[in-house]
Amino acid sequence: MVIEAIAFDCYGTLLQIHDLRHPYGALAKLAGGRLDPSPMIVPLELADAVSTNKRSIEIDEAELRALETDLTAELASVRPIPGALGTLRALRRRGYRLAVASNLALPYAEPLRRLVGGLVDVECLSFEIGVFKPSESFYAQLCSRLACEPSEVLMVGDSLRNDRDGAVAAGLNARHIAAGDPISCVLADLC
Repeated sequence: MVIEAIAFDCYGTLLQIHDLRHPYGALAKLAGGRLDPSPMIVPLELADAVSTNKRSIEIDEAELRALETDLTAELASVRPIPGALGTLRALRRRGYRLAVASNLALPYAEPLRRLVGGLVDVECLSFEIGVFKPSESFYAQLCSRLACEPSEVLMVGDSLRNDRDGAVAAGLNARHIAAGDPISCVLADLC
């Protein structure tokens, strides 16, 4: 196996939200369990998600402001997972193309770009490409953006279903990073 590129899930793998408040989840709960369309596949701010789901959501301005406050607090609490940025730097020095491949809503891209953006070559984000991991089309778009064959890409993430199993089903290599495992240990042979 010759690995040319390494793709990382974002939250739970490279970055961590320390003040989890789940504002999109709260909004989905108000909508009866899900938002349509999902903010994970369409770039929607909270107010946009309310607007597109106005038939199923009853929320007043104060409740929306409270959710927006929760979102702001979540985003302000995002920090790199210890060792993640150093591992990205080490992999870049070794010549690997690096990517972030993640299911996330539009607002969560800002901390990613601010904290990790200069260390990766490619972003493949669900809200931009209109499809979620673990779908094969998500991974096909990732490989296309990396200009690599699936067998040349290693996916690293904290979700067995989305990051490991989905990647393998699409022909990529994959490694799972369990909560608390240092990323440098999972990739020690490549750094």
